[in-house]
Formats: sequence, structure tokens, C-alpha cells
Amino acid sequence: MRLFIAIPIDSEVKKYLGELPVLGRHVADYHITLKFLGDLSEINPLIQSLDNVKAKSFRLTLSKIGFFPSKSKQRIVWAGVTPIEPVIELHKKIEKALNLVKEKQFHPHITLSRLRNQSMQSINLKKKEINVRSFNLIKSTLTQNGPVYQVIKDYLLS
Repeated sequence: MRLFIAIPIDSEVKKYLGELPVLGRHVADYHITLKFLGDLSEINPLIQSLDNVKAKSFRLTLSKIGFFPSKSKQRIVWAGVTPIEPVIELHKKIEKALNLVKEKQFHPHITLSRLRNQSMQSINLKKKEINVRSFNLIKSTLTQNGPVYQVIKDYLLS
């Protein structure tokens, strides 16, 4: 099973992001990826380890549009969030609970689209608020029309 851990995005914010004039192929479902796990065959130990992650709910605000790997070489269009500290803290707690090697650089963002031989100008974002009340363990199935996501378990924050 191809798995990742992510923060879900409020439906109102998803609707707003889906209406942005962004080039390229829009992603199937907006979220903030906390950790990509890849293909795993046994998920019960993973589910139990994630049960031990304790964190408080928090609020984020959409901040800006950015590009990976850079503005001059655009492949991914993303929306940034602020403050990033609570997301980074949750990311660290998940890595610790799963006994994973720490990522050198973690950049909290919402992927909006993937570009192929295209580039676009940055656009202004409204300062929409995201209430983070949980994180999800998600199964990702790759199809010809892009990935299909299925929430395996929702982990509530306090």
C-alpha cells in the first residue's frame, strides 16, 4: 500500500484553492503532506505508533503562492501557510513516533498543480484560515487520471 500522512484542508478552503487561476494539472485533493511513507505491506504497527502522537489543534493561514524547485524552473505550484512552527512540530512528533530518519528540510505547503513545460506568474492569495483539528493516514492509489486518496485513519488533535 502506498501511504502518506497529511493534514486535511477545510472544504471552504479547498473550494477557494480549486478556483484559483493556476496552470497545469490540479491535484486530486488538497492537503499538507507531513510525511510520505511509500509502499508498505504491514500497516497495523504504523497505525498503533501514530496513535501515540499527541498534539494540540492549531490554526493556519494561507500566505503565498510558490514554486518548486524554483520560480525559474517551475514544476510544482504550491500555496504556503503561516505560521509554520506548529506544522513542523507535528511533523517532528510523527517522525519520532515512527522512528524515522529526520528530513533535512521540511517545507509545509499545499500542492496546487503540477506543470509540464509551462510557467506562470505568482498570484495573490486571500488570507483564508485553516483549522487543523486532525491529521490523516492516507492510502494513495495511482491511476491514469492521477492519484486517488483514501483516508485509512483520522487522528484527532486535542
